[in-house]
Amino acid sequence: MFWLHFSKGRYFSTRAKSALTIINVGVLVIGFTISADKDSSVWTGIIRLYVSGRSINESTTNFSWSCADKSKS
Repeated sequence: MFWLHFSKGRYFSTRAKSALTIINVGVLVIGFTISADKDSSVWTGIIRLYVSGRSINESTTNFSWSCADKSKS
């Protein structure tokens, strides 16, 4: 998503940017589709991605990506 924001207004200015635009949009669609389950829509997947990213960002533990044993906390 950052690349799409960074290249705003120049998505199809060159062949390389056109290819990257298509690839990045495809990756986003795949991510949204994966996070939506069989009984919900793609919009639910978008909301789930946003909520999980926000939850990680607002976590007070500061070690969400560590290899520490979190089962004892």
